[in-house]
Amino acid sequence: MTFTYVDTLTSDRDKVRRLINDVDVTTPIFTDEELDGLMALRDGVFRGASLALRTIAANEAYVLKVMTRGDLATNGTQTAAGLRSVADEYDQMAVQAENDADGGFDWAEEVFNVFTARERLWKQALREQL
Repeated sequence: MTFTYVDTLTSDRDKVRRLINDVDVTTPIFTDEELDGLMALRDGVFRGASLALRTIAANEAYVLKVMTRGDLATNGTQTAAGLRSVADEYDQMAVQAENDADGGFDWAEEVFNVFTARERLWKQALREQL
């Protein structure tokens, strides 16, 4: 059960720790081994951070629920919803990073004969004028 964190964010584990704000050595949320496992399950920094936040959210909703004691009130359900919202953003960032790495979507015009070749040249000329 180890906990390491380097603020230079050189490793993927450090990046996930920064994204989920698990950087306090005295009260760690996850061990290094747990974070490595989460990243292995979800393949990458953003998806690993998303799964870590969803794990925290499940724990918050289960343990805290809604409690009021004097002037102090906790709402585990609301906290969990906020954590899930951030996890959704991390999932979207992971999808965006994958799309950027793949070059996104592009199309290809097929030419089957003389007529479609002429049509392709005409469309290309029109695009270049725009």
